[in-house]
Amino acid sequence: MTKPAERTRKILFLDEFVEVDTYQPVHWPEKQELVAGRFPLNPTLRRCFDQTPNEDRESLETEHWWDLPFIISRDWESCVEIIKSIQAQHREQANDYVISDDELEAKIQAEKLRWFAEFPDGVRYDVRCLDGGAWDRSTWWGCSGSLDEAAKLAEAGPAWRSKLS
Repeated sequence: MTKPAERTRKILFLDEFVEVDTYQPVHWPEKQELVAGRFPLNPTLRRCFDQTPNEDRESLETEHWWDLPFIISRDWESCVEIIKSIQAQHREQANDYVISDDELEAKIQAEKLRWFAEFPDGVRYDVRCLDGGAWDRSTWWGCSGSLDEAAKLAEAGPAWRSKLS
């Protein structure tokens, strides 16, 4: 009888052992929806994909995802959740970044104006790639308000890369 595959494993991250998912077939690029026939859209990445030192990644994950740009769509509502979550963390820590409920609401409204000015359809497409630009996460290559433009960015690569050559 074969032992079932482990679903999690522990790695050392920032001087602390953390539990991360193991790399499973559901995470493989060929299991994802593709844009332009090539770039995964909202891929099912393992938990802690962007909190894993590159040298601690399973070899198959690195083989599959290294230098493969992918696209994550974010809507305004998810942005609001992030803003509120960050403020909740500040309040829990009672640090210098705590703001009142009124200030938080004003911040959200100001961010909303900026968001819809840049992304009129309300959706932002982030292009990311596991390419070694960061030691423990995928690199942000840029964002766009359209999926077609995000695919073009994924194809071209990040602007900073062309400036280095």
